[in-house]
Amino acid sequence: MTTDKIKVSTLIAIVASAMLTFMGIVSETALNVAFPILMKEFNVTSATIQWLTTGYLLVVAILVPISPMLVKRYPTKRLFQAAVVIFTVGTIICGFATSFPMLLVGRLIQAIGTGISLPLMFNLILALIPMHKRGVIMGIAGLVTSFAPAIGPTYGGLVVTSIGWQSIFLILLPLLVIALVAGSLTIQSISTIEKQKIDFLSIGLSIVAFSGIIYGFSLAGETGWFHLGVMGSLGIGAIGLALFSIRQLKIDVPLINLAVFKFPMFTLGLLQVFLLMMIVLGNSFLLPTFSESVFGVNATVAGFMLLPGAAISAMLAPIAGKILDSSGPRVVISFGAFLLAVATGLCVLFTSQLTTILMGSLYLLLMIGVAFVFVPSQTNALNQLPQKYNSDGTAIINTLQQVSGAIGTSLVAGLLTASQQKITDSANHLSKEQLMIEGGHNAFLLMFVIAVIGFILSFGLKKNK
Repeated sequence: MTTDKIKVSTLIAIVASAMLTFMGIVSETALNVAFPILMKEFNVTSATIQWLTTGYLLVVAILVPISPMLVKRYPTKRLFQAAVVIFTVGTIICGFATSFPMLLVGRLIQAIGTGISLPLMFNLILALIPMHKRGVIMGIAGLVTSFAPAIGPTYGGLVVTSIGWQSIFLILLPLLVIALVAGSLTIQSISTIEKQKIDFLSIGLSIVAFSGIIYGFSLAGETGWFHLGVMGSLGIGAIGLALFSIRQLKIDVPLINLAVFKFPMFTLGLLQVFLLMMIVLGNSFLLPTFSESVFGVNATVAGFMLLPGAAISAMLAPIAGKILDSSGPRVVISFGAFLLAVATGLCVLFTSQLTTILMGSLYLLLMIGVAFVFVPSQTNALNQLPQKYNSDGTAIINTLQQVSGAIGTSLVAGLLTASQQKITDSANHLSKEQLMIEGGHNAFLLMFVIAVIGFILSFGLKKNK
C-alpha cells in the first residue's frame, strides 16, 4: 500500500479543480483593491460596493452545503464542467460590465461556479489518493489555492493602475480554458450516481441559516453588533441553523450527514480550521487597513509588503503535508500553532512600534505557522471519516471556513471602528492615527487569544487512523 503510485492524470485533475478555486480567490482579493475606483466610476457608496464581496460569500455559503447532494446525483466531470462554464460566464459579464448592477450579477454568477467547484477538489483527493499520501497532495492543492490571496492584491493593484479594473477578469479567461480542457480530459466520476430525492425544505433551511449568519457578521463589521439588522440577521440565521440540524437528524437521506460529528478527531480538526481562518482572514483585513492608515502606504505597497509571507506559506504547504503523512498531526500542527501565538503575541507587544519591515516580518512568521496548521488540520480531520462521509465532511469544513472568515473579519472591523468612533468624543485626546493603533492593538490581542486556544487544542490531536 505504501508503494502506491499516484497517476499523473489524477494530479492534473486535482490541479485543474484547484485552478478554479484559485481564480475565484484571486478575483475576489484583486477586486478589493479596485473598490475606490469602482465607487467613483459607478457613483456608489462603500456599503454598496461591499456587496461585491458580501454577495459572493453569501452565494458560496449557500451552495457549499448542498454539494454532497450534487456529488451523489451528478457525474463529477459534468459538475466540474458546469462550474467552469458558469464561472466563465460570470467572468465575461464582469469584464465587460458598464454598471454596478451588471458587475454584481457577474460576481454572483462567478460565486455559483465557485460554490460548485470548491468541494470537488477535496472530494477528488479523498476518493483517489491513499490516506498515507493525502497530506502532501492536499499540500500541493493548498499551494495552488493559498497562493491566490498572496498575489491577489498585488495583481489587482498592478492591473488596475496600468490597464484598468476590467482586465482583472479578462486576464483569467485563458486560464479558465486551460482548466476546462485539463479537467475534461482527466476527471472521472468518483462516486456511484444516486438519483436520491431532493429535500427542498433542507435546502431552504440551509439558505436561511448560512445566508443569515454570513450577512449578519458581514454587516456587524460596518454597523456594530447591536444594529437591528445585525441582530435580526444573526437571529434568523441561528434559528435556521437549528431547524436545519434537526431536519438532518430526522430524515433518512440528509442533505449533510451530521454523523461526521461522532468522530472526535474530525470535530477537533474542524475547530482548528475554524479558529485558523478567523486569524487568517481577520489579519487579511487588519494588516492592509492598518498599514494604509498608520504607515501611509497605498494598497499596492501594502500588498507587496504581505506577499512574501503568503508566498512562503503556499510553498511550505506540501512540506507540512508530508510531515503529517510521516509523523502524524500533533507535532506539525502544535508547531504551527505555536508560531501563530508567537507572531500575534509580538504584534500585541509592539503595536505602537510597528514599521512596514517589522509588520512584514511578523506576517511572514504568522504565515509560516498557517502553513503548518491549515493543510494538516484539514487533512487529518477528513482522514478520520469513512469514505461514505467524505462529501459531507468536505462540505462542513468548507462552509465553516466561509463562516469563520466572516466572523474574523467582522470582529476586527468592529474593534477598529470602535476605536475610530472616539474621534468625535470630546474627552478624546488621541489622533486618528493613534486611534487606529489602539484599535489594531485590540484586534491583535483578539488574534493572540484565538491562536493560544488553537495551540492548546493541538495537544489533543491523535495520529490518523
